Amino acid sequence: MLAVNTVLDLGYVAVGGLMARSANRKVAGAGVAIVIQGAFLAAHDGWHTHRSRATR
Repeated sequence: MLAVNTVLDLGYVAVGGLMARSANRKVAGAGVAIVIQGAFLAAHDGWHTHRSRATR
């Protein structure tokens, strides 16, 4: 489940990246925030995925 969540987090980052390129400053700002949050979530979930597979 964590691996699926990691992939979804990367999609979240991609959508944020598209939003960050918007001409609308509010949308662009929200996109940057989504990229930052999504990157943290992807790293967090990826680390936990790696750790859960290493302990099996």
